[in-house]
Formats: sequence, structure tokens, C-alpha cells
Amino acid sequence: MPEDSDRAGVIAELLDIMTKTAGESEPLVQTAADGFELPQTYNETRVDVVFGNPSWGYVYWDISEADMSFICAARAPLALRVMLFDSVGSPLKADSFALPVSLRDRAQYVLFPAGEKDVRIDLLLETKTPKVLASSPVLHLPHGVPDFKTVALDDIPPLLALSSYKDLLKEQYAKRRESS
Repeated sequence: MPEDSDRAGVIAELLDIMTKTAGESEPLVQTAADGFELPQTYNETRVDVVFGNPSWGYVYWDISEADMSFICAARAPLALRVMLFDSVGSPLKADSFALPVSLRDRAQYVLFPAGEKDVRIDLLLETKTPKVLASSPVLHLPHGVPDFKTVALDDIPPLLALSSYKDLLKEQYAKRRESS
């Protein structure tokens, strides 16, 4: 709101609108409580990543009806393959590891290894010859991701400790391991 605007006048107008619309049956904004629901799927096979910080990301995906039929017919497990590249645009992977996921899953937290790298996540059907169903764009992991194998759980900085970082590390290494 601009500094020179009449704030009292704007607030009065908003209150006036709220009073006039209070008796109407249609709300100005629909919410989930109003019966508006998002679809379970958008019928496209895709993978996306949102970084929570340079150490971990939230990977989420959707599977189209056609691909879901193919997966069910193949009766093969699904996995997220995390591909790591040493440099931007490098066609050669530096490392990779796979995280098994179920057919009902639609999201997974992923802890990334230390160092400056590029990363791509593939949704993989693990058949005799693995089939990539979808891939995320190649994203850059910034330099400065700590090497978790050398981080003592008691030496975690206070800000990271507030984000349940210690629990994330424990869970990640209890359930998952990196490829060698």
C-alpha cells in the first residue's frame, strides 16, 4: 500500500464491503471447508524438487493414468533415482542412488550428499531394463553443503537444530544409504 494513501479510508471501505457481503450465501474466497477440493492427480507424469535448504529437498511427483496402467501391467517396483553431476551441463554422472517408493507415494524427502553438484531426480520403473517415467530439471546444489559423515550430532548449528535437522540426519542414515 503506498505511503501517501488514506489508510483509514481503505480500511473503512473494506469493512463496508464485509458488512454488505456478510448476508450473501457465496463467500468471496472458496476454501477446502467450502467443499472445493484439489484433484488427486493432474494426469501427467512429472517429477519436481523443492529445496528445503542446500542439504535436503522435497521431491514430489504425479503419474498419468496411461503410465499408471503401464506400471500396474509391468508389476515392477518404483524408485526415485538421484543422479549427481560434478559440473553444470556435464553428461557424465558423478554418482547416483535410488530410493524405493510405493505406488501410493507421491512425495519423498531426500538428503543430498556434500559438495557442489548438479542433481536430477528420475522416477524410475525398475524393470529388467529400467524405464525412466519422468525426470526433474537439472538443479544446482550450492557449495557449502556439509559432509554429514563428519558432522557430529552435537555440533549442529542452532538454526539448523530448530529445523529438526538432527532427526532428519538420523532418519536418513537409518533408512537409506548412499551408493559407493
